[in-house]
Amino acid sequence: MSPKALPNLALNTARDGAATASLGTLRQRLSTLTGNNFFLMPKLNFLCLSVNPSPLGQAGQAAPVSTFSAAQARQKPSSEVVGAVHGVAYLSPSLQSTISYHEVHWRRNDTLNLAIRDSSGKVWYRNNSYRGRLELFPNNTLKISRLQKNDSSMYQLYLEDEMGKGLIENVLLTVYELVPKPTVKAKVVMGNPERCEATLECSVGLEGVTYEWISPSQFQWDRVSASELHVSLNTSPDTYTCRVSNPVSSNNASLIYRHPCSWTDESSSATSCTTTSVLVALALQLLLLLALA
Repeated sequence: MSPKALPNLALNTARDGAATASLGTLRQRLSTLTGNNFFLMPKLNFLCLSVNPSPLGQAGQAAPVSTFSAAQARQKPSSEVVGAVHGVAYLSPSLQSTISYHEVHWRRNDTLNLAIRDSSGKVWYRNNSYRGRLELFPNNTLKISRLQKNDSSMYQLYLEDEMGKGLIENVLLTVYELVPKPTVKAKVVMGNPERCEATLECSVGLEGVTYEWISPSQFQWDRVSASELHVSLNTSPDTYTCRVSNPVSSNNASLIYRHPCSWTDESSSATSCTTTSVLVALALQLLLLLALA
């Protein structure tokens, strides 16, 4: 029997005391006959069709699993997992149960089948972009290796017992790139023998990162989304460190200040740049010194 021949199968057996047992038997027969999953809803006495390709299906795509299951799949995640690009993530059920479920399914966005453990205990992995990167453990945890940035998504774990009762858990996975070493430089705004004003700039070229400036001689500044810091310094040498972080990694780089208004990064390469107004002021000072000489 083709799944298309059962577009909206819902058998109401509301008044029979043996309805649940009958539906359980019917569910198994229909599943065997059509290769699709049927979810039993004992409180409502409904048997609902879930169009779910067999483990040997081609594209790994599955239609929404019925009104009941789709509603659960839209719920907020029961857990959130973060991972780093090229790293490993473990998607685990929020509650570790000792119940042995008849079938276990992991899906992405409720449409893409990833891994299935059938009633015999055999595990099937779909032939898609996750090929060779998945491992389903006995406790229903799904391991994803060699993470990619586009693996970030909502994942669903479907647990089904022999009576067809369904349980769904949502796990949100977010994959981040490792933070590279920041690029830091100082833009001098005003410089004279008594005072140096500069804007410190820090960048990494990534989104979703937090910038933090730290100096041994100053209090630690609050975390800010901007990557710039304006400073006004006297003659004392100082060091400013920019630390950039995300949920999986962090990196930092430092700028070293020396009187009168010289800035270098920690690798001793020149990183200071002077504005036009400062150059004009220095030229005027030089002319004044020459005139007095």
